[in-house]
Amino acid sequence: MAGMFDAMGADHIGSIGGEALFDMMGAMSGDNFMTMGNDSAFGMYETMGSGIVMDMEGDAMAGMFGAMGSEQLSDIGHEGVADAFNAMGMDNAIGMGGTNLADMFSAMGGDNISAVGAEGMQEAALSMTGDALAHMDPEAAAAMMDTMGSAEATAALGGEQLAGLIGAINPDQLAEVMPSEVLMEAAEKMTIENFEAMSGEGAGAMFDVLGAEQVFGSLGEVGVAGMFSAMDAEQMATLGTETIAEALTTMGTTNAIGMGADNLAEMMTAMDPEAMGVVGGEALTEMAGAMTGEALAGMNPEAAASMMDTMGTESALASLGGEQLSGMLGAMDASHMAEAFTAEDLTQAAGKMSNDDVQTMDGESAAVLLEGVITVMEPGELGNKGSAVDAGLVAAMLGAMDASQVQAAITPEMTADLAGKMEASDVALLDSDSAAAMMDSMGAGAAVGAMGQNSLAAMIGIMDGQAITETLDAASAGAIAGALSQDNLQSLGAEQAASIGGALGADQFSELSSDQAAGMASAIAEDPGQVLGMAAESVAAMVSTMEASDLGALGSDMVGTMMAGMDAEQLGEMSADHMSEAMETMGADLMGEGAMDFTEIEAATTFLDEAPVETPSALSDMMQAEGASSFFGSALFGQS
Repeated sequence: MAGMFDAMGADHIGSIGGEALFDMMGAMSGDNFMTMGNDSAFGMYETMGSGIVMDMEGDAMAGMFGAMGSEQLSDIGHEGVADAFNAMGMDNAIGMGGTNLADMFSAMGGDNISAVGAEGMQEAALSMTGDALAHMDPEAAAAMMDTMGSAEATAALGGEQLAGLIGAINPDQLAEVMPSEVLMEAAEKMTIENFEAMSGEGAGAMFDVLGAEQVFGSLGEVGVAGMFSAMDAEQMATLGTETIAEALTTMGTTNAIGMGADNLAEMMTAMDPEAMGVVGGEALTEMAGAMTGEALAGMNPEAAASMMDTMGTESALASLGGEQLSGMLGAMDASHMAEAFTAEDLTQAAGKMSNDDVQTMDGESAAVLLEGVITVMEPGELGNKGSAVDAGLVAAMLGAMDASQVQAAITPEMTADLAGKMEASDVALLDSDSAAAMMDSMGAGAAVGAMGQNSLAAMIGIMDGQAITETLDAASAGAIAGALSQDNLQSLGAEQAASIGGALGADQFSELSSDQAAGMASAIAEDPGQVLGMAAESVAAMVSTMEASDLGALGSDMVGTMMAGMDAEQLGEMSADHMSEAMETMGADLMGEGAMDFTEIEAATTFLDEAPVETPSALSDMMQAEGASSFFGSALFGQS
């Protein structure tokens, strides 16, 4: 029955009439109602009206209200929701589940919550999770705490419930609802996990009400760590740098690490150099070693530089892993890096990093790191297999940079040398801009001479169409296409293959093998629309370079688009074999295999005598192209 009502929707439910609907749903349980959608449950309430609804069994009524969302409960209003809560009874209300109960309390309003009484409110709160209590409206949460009595609530509820309820109260009201001494008792019952479930504003309000002296003097290491782990950067900034340092020294390194890397990074960002000194280099080094590279990279440059200065470069290099070093270098700007690290230091740091570590760095930091490595390493050593800084690591650094940074960091000769050492998996660490910058710097000829086929194909595959068009002229594109195998060309994306093909003229295509042209066309066939961005001359040259028999493997959409992309003269110049294969691929029956002009058509039943067929879309599109008349006026139909 519930499924039927839910499928009807509120409008159709309303057409039944209140009394009839009440009789129809009499056998439905609360669980049945809970399967309904918000609007359908609300539609039943509206249709019956509050008077009839109050005559429902408590279980069914709880199910109906539990199926509604906060928006529908708000529409019913404070008094209507309160009447329903009182009519269904506490056991049935609790049976709705904590989140639904929180929605009801939020919709009831403070006065109606007070009317439930301390005992009832405590019973309800004990049945709810911390998350459900945190879901409550601030006014409702304050009214619940006030109704129970803050001291009594603190004694009865667990840390999870207290954290949720306190976190839901408006920070500006917290001092009014809970005296400082009661709030301290509540905080002492809360674990780090309980605190972390609170909002940052809630934790900040607790600190403000309790005061620094009471928090740091009485709450204990774990409690301090929990409270600060719940705060956001906004709250940290308002507390002041000395307070953050005192919090870290009070909670201890182990508890600080337990807060998690992101929370630690927020605390580090909130401290100045003097506060860092209070925490101490040894403690900071231990904390940094437990943080993720991503969290460290999210710190502001000044905080990262102060942290490094307090730890000491030598200690950091000895104690931190590549992930942490890359994160810290990524957070620092070039001037801070130059002050903290020598070229030898940077080379030592790079030697501890993986390719993934380097990818967390920004372009400026990666450029400074590579500059230091180049200064220290012997010419030709950089990028070698087995080197502390191999080709993959260099590619990761270059991939973090923009085009200007790449070309400023490495000379054309060095670019070709490094490219020649890169496997395809190394090239994959570049992005379009850095790959294009390398190609532009060394030139296509040097790239072809230095790189293996798979690596060269990978570099073209990384570049987007615009980068290829702006970097390669016809001769360069021809050199690269000529150096790649059919499989290499077919492995390119449609955009990349079309951009290479579009850069080639007839002269360059004539130097390719039919297999290479077919490989390029097969790649473009994954997105035939890319053909329309190529010059007609390039499309025609690609088709004529291919074997006619390879056209069929491309599919009708690709062949039709190629035909539409050629002009009248180019279509007219196609060979009979190419035209025949193209027509067959697009779905045209040439009225008998081998019939190349009207004199050879047999006077026999043709496809026209059979069931009507729809003109294939590829053929229809081509028929509308400029060169259609030339195509059909060609030797295909025995005309010259």
